[in-house]
Amino acid sequence: MVKKIKVDNDDQRSSNKTKRRSKTKSRDKLPKMERRQTAAGKLKMLFRAPAKLFCVLLILVSFLLVQYEFIELEHELLTTEHNPLLYHLNVRWIRFKRRTGLEKLLKKLEPRTDINDSEVSKIQNKNLDELWSHPQCDDSSIKELDSNDKFFLPILYFDVGPNNLFRIFKEAIPIAKELDRTLVIPPFHRHPRMEGHIKSNNQSDKYLPMAYVPIFDQDYIAKLEIDGARTMDVNCLKKKVPAVPFSQFETACNNKIELLIECADIDLKRRKGIKYFTGATHLKILKTDTVIRLDNQVHFKTLARNIEHIKCVGIAIGRKCLGDRDRWLQEWKDYSPFVQRPPEIRDIARSYIKDEWKNQKFVAMHWRYDAADWNDMCKDTRPDAAKSTNGEICKFVNEMQMMI
Repeated sequence: MVKKIKVDNDDQRSSNKTKRRSKTKSRDKLPKMERRQTAAGKLKMLFRAPAKLFCVLLILVSFLLVQYEFIELEHELLTTEHNPLLYHLNVRWIRFKRRTGLEKLLKKLEPRTDINDSEVSKIQNKNLDELWSHPQCDDSSIKELDSNDKFFLPILYFDVGPNNLFRIFKEAIPIAKELDRTLVIPPFHRHPRMEGHIKSNNQSDKYLPMAYVPIFDQDYIAKLEIDGARTMDVNCLKKKVPAVPFSQFETACNNKIELLIECADIDLKRRKGIKYFTGATHLKILKTDTVIRLDNQVHFKTLARNIEHIKCVGIAIGRKCLGDRDRWLQEWKDYSPFVQRPPEIRDIARSYIKDEWKNQKFVAMHWRYDAADWNDMCKDTRPDAAKSTNGEICKFVNEMQMMI
């Protein structure tokens, strides 16, 4: 006969608790790495890891969103039409493509629209007199346009050379025309590397304001050309768009920009260039707003309507502000004849070609070579993008320098 024995459950539970306490104490005495190998240590680390991983991912995602400007911390969008959300997302998508290099890849897949052979032959068949003549500038029947009291000032980036400044100014001319505003001719700084070689008999040059012009890793001080007539043919320009000197803008607007329009992508380097420009000219910017681009009539009409009540407007032109380059060049054909260098500069060029080259056809290349100039763009301190762009040129310059 089997006799059943009743076991006291309370005694059993107390003995199990004692065993668990002893195990915990023994684990606490173990080194840290050995504790992690226990079941409790692994469970504890498992709960800690997601929290750490989540924090790291949150910081990383926030940084990328700010870096690629999916998060806009300021500014309203001036050309917003029907759906602000879609427009805002479109801004971020365009900037994301540009920052990640996706835009270049998509550009390669697009069909090319180069100049056709007939246009090339037309240019080749023109003689030098036709190419050097500027009938629009010399035609007295074309009257200069009257200015209005709505000013439009292009902001130049004072961390690039004068040719780049002139290019930015030329891009602003059609915008001022489309917005029906008076174009303000901004101050240009002289070429920093040539400043020491400039010899002028004009005593007023001594009193020209100075500008701080840092170009990559070199700092320069250059004088400002406040008089636009020393940079371009102002009278010819006025036949296409109303224009006034910077001094008139200073007086009428009390040297203040009521609204600065930032068009398209403006990176950190260019934002610093804006600060150098406003610092040299003592301009004060009261408000800043953003537009995605200005490449069609809808954009221009919307922007014109939104700023019609503002007297003093400035614009900072970023990358792709005017859209596709081929479309821009087609539009520029109507403005190009009216944007010329000063008459005395054109006269010097004509005389040189006539006397030295006997009016023969020629090919010109911008080659201002010296060791301090071209080798500056080949330094290791240059940004990676600049080194990639200038790589072939730097290789050629180094080989040429070895031959000298």
